[in-house]
Amino acid sequence: MDRRERMAAALGRVFGAAARGGAPAGPRPSDEHLGFLTEIVFGELWARPGLEIQQRELLTLATLVALNRTDELRSHLLGALNVGFSKEQILEAILHVGFYAGAPVAHSAFLVANEVFTERGEPPEPAS
Repeated sequence: MDRRERMAAALGRVFGAAARGGAPAGPRPSDEHLGFLTEIVFGELWARPGLEIQQRELLTLATLVALNRTDELRSHLLGALNVGFSKEQILEAILHVGFYAGAPVAHSAFLVANEVFTERGEPPEPAS
């Protein structure tokens, strides 16, 4: 498979049908930048051996929560659901990261997760 085929396969697994056109929904940088970034990240990094796609998604979620990158987090919350994580697992991951990265970033992530789950018609249960 070439890079573009690997990119399309990874995007499809993580972001579903919405990404078949090349990138997940969200704020859009220039088409050139977005195309380059998406091709390298999903065509190379996400296609490397050594980690399963679910492991990569969990690492990505944890990083985005810790860095308080809520725009990207929204897309990857949907991606986590698409690759098989439950709402409860996602909320637990956010809680876990919050103890290491700080309560404010966890709070922001919980707010975004609540919005994403609600938009999908799946109100979240609070983490225990």
